[in-house]
Amino acid sequence: MNFGFRNESGAKIEHPVLVVQLPKFVDVLDFDASATILSRKPVAVESASLLEYRFDLAAWRNRIHDGDFPYPYNQWDGLMLLLRTTQPASDALHKAWYWIEDGSYRSKPLRYLLTGCILATDESTPAGTIGACILKPDSDCVTEFAVRRS
Repeated sequence: MNFGFRNESGAKIEHPVLVVQLPKFVDVLDFDASATILSRKPVAVESASLLEYRFDLAAWRNRIHDGDFPYPYNQWDGLMLLLRTTQPASDALHKAWYWIEDGSYRSKPLRYLLTGCILATDESTPAGTIGACILKPDSDCVTEFAVRRS
């Protein structure tokens, strides 16, 4: 999962933090070595049991461009998270959220619905399976990703 960043207001960025809330059965396996996990804790939001990760984005501070930058959300300077689920592949919907914080600033939390398409990485997923995930229309954001187990 890739997070791109943009500073619409052009305000000075001091200590940016990415907050990501994922279903508790989704693990963050790896991410850019420039980031660190500040905290990881269980939370309940709208009856969903989630794990909230807070990532220090200090290394991105000077790479988060203002609203005049020609590309909407600088994906090549984004933070990529490698995820794994313990659930079998399915079309069940799971709520998740993310937002940015910087001091007293907090962006609007954006909700997205993960389908069970983050394929399990164990033998329960048949070899050659390809899963594609397009977040559902009632999400606040639109993205897609695919995984493959061969």
